Amino acid sequence: MTLNDRLIAEPEQIDLEARNSIRRWTAAAAVSITVTIITASLGLLLPLLPYIIEVPVADQLSRFDSILIAAVFPLLILTAHCLDKIDDSDKKARTAKFDEGPSNETRNKNFVVMALLVFSSLFALPLAANAQQTIFNVPTTDVLESGKVYVELDAAFKTVDQSALGKFSSFVPRVVVGVGRDVEVGLNVTGNVQPGTDTTTLVPTVKWRFYRNTKSKIDLIAGTNLYIPVRRRAYNLGAYSYLAGSKTIGMTRLTAGAFVASKNVFAANAVRGGGQFGFEQTVNDKFTIAADWVTGRHASGYFTPGVIYKPHPRVTTYWSYSIGNSDASKGNNFFLFEVGYNF
Repeated sequence: MTLNDRLIAEPEQIDLEARNSIRRWTAAAAVSITVTIITASLGLLLPLLPYIIEVPVADQLSRFDSILIAAVFPLLILTAHCLDKIDDSDKKARTAKFDEGPSNETRNKNFVVMALLVFSSLFALPLAANAQQTIFNVPTTDVLESGKVYVELDAAFKTVDQSALGKFSSFVPRVVVGVGRDVEVGLNVTGNVQPGTDTTTLVPTVKWRFYRNTKSKIDLIAGTNLYIPVRRRAYNLGAYSYLAGSKTIGMTRLTAGAFVASKNVFAANAVRGGGQFGFEQTVNDKFTIAADWVTGRHASGYFTPGVIYKPHPRVTTYWSYSIGNSDASKGNNFFLFEVGYNF
């Protein structure tokens, strides 16, 4: 084999290896995404099982919902890893094709592989607008573009049994969809707490960014969360509404606003209102230092500092610790972890 033959064969070999790698990681990503969807769906449906099947086993099965929802965390991280591998292999394949030069015969032979590349790129390429829906608890002024979908799972844990708040775990899945004109709608499922009695509540949401000044980097939003208890109801209907704005200065974004919550939403038999504030300091494209605070002595009155980490352009993880506005020294504090995925 001449030197010229070896120079031609080398990119061909790299291209072949890259395409084989894409096939393997695409299959792995497809399996991981499928398992994640099934796991999340079962975790959301099991709490509703007692309403469908009136037998003792229904209550027992519904207790597995926390385990299933928790399993979504590692599954999403695994999916992000597969997508990274697809992206890396795709870059190698494109580099090899550039070195080798275009070939109609090669393109015809590799039609199936190119179809896989197109399919995998739907998952591997970063979004044009990767909106973040909350800092930790306080809504951001970001809004999803029309047709974009964001799913998130929030998990709160307290491992120490103290007087103000005993050991517990709580899971809140949510989905958000951009509907256009700077409006997004979503659905949260709250009240999934162990140990204790679940008080499952459906929370449809809407957020509208009614003002944006890109030159001054100022955004204004208004939003409402409607609370609809569906299991062991202590009230029939409630709402949490807010008005907020943000100002970005360099790599720092400051958010401030006010809220009002109807009776029983944040406090039993009482209406609550106050302020909500946020701070975000971007370090790089993966790390952000952040904190938010909801004022008041009620179920949502917490100061929450932490770190936001993006292992993949489509995946965002939140690592924080919530400290209660009241009885913090007596145990009113807990870990809060969140993971979100942009489709």
